[in-house]
Amino acid sequence: MALVQFREYRDYAQNRQEANNAIMALLAGSQLANHVLHLTQGSEMQLSDIFPAVPHIKRFNLRTDRAQQFLSEAEEHLCAMAVPYILAIHEDLLVTMLRMLARDGHLTVRRVDDTKSHNMHSTFESITGHILPTGSVRQFHLLRFMRNCLIHAAGAANQALVRHIASLDAATIQNWEKLTGHPLVGSVTLGQKVSFQQGELIACLAVTKRIAEECNAALVSKISRQTWADYVVGEFKDGGGSTTANGCLRKVKGIARFHYAALQLTEQELQDAISRA
Repeated sequence: MALVQFREYRDYAQNRQEANNAIMALLAGSQLANHVLHLTQGSEMQLSDIFPAVPHIKRFNLRTDRAQQFLSEAEEHLCAMAVPYILAIHEDLLVTMLRMLARDGHLTVRRVDDTKSHNMHSTFESITGHILPTGSVRQFHLLRFMRNCLIHAAGAANQALVRHIASLDAATIQNWEKLTGHPLVGSVTLGQKVSFQQGELIACLAVTKRIAEECNAALVSKISRQTWADYVVGEFKDGGGSTTANGCLRKVKGIARFHYAALQLTEQELQDAISRA
């Protein structure tokens, strides 16, 4: 799949990668800390006495056995924080893409502003005519309902989540269980706590990446080549370049070749964009 690496998409990819690295570091770090504390098993000392040089240790000033208990349960809490974070990064990208479509005249800015997480994919599909992977979108909404339970229902499964799971087809459930590594059907009970584990985090990363790539591919053909050329020149100007300077076209062509290769913009299209700028 040929993707256009426009600036906002590059920022999105970087934010995802940084979030992924930080989350995995915390998950691994909590287990590493738990492992290290085995060396102090049986000690009656507080952590600040054993590890006085560790920053913020006094905020976690417990005995070894209590600290290990918290660390062993850290995964669920970390994943419960991470999933909404990854979803927020994805939602920001979708709104950005809709604004790009608005700039090209395909919808109004008002409609973009009125778009929410529950309808942003269907809005994108209706504007571009590009059908996103149905299973991935359904899995996104599963994650969204889980997040909503966490934020708005004190973590308890509500009727909306239970109904959504019941509506899922066998293929979507099978793919979800392959991503998460554990069963979905029967794992959620109305009024009971919704569990976030590393499997849900991995599914969140995979699902949002798949949808983002499909949306990127849809933009290639939907946004006009004139607007794409304007984006290239805009990147050049935002980087401090002047459209009246010698060598301007050469530098603009370099940006187009490096980040917008999937479009194969011509020299004339880029020159016209320079003239418009």
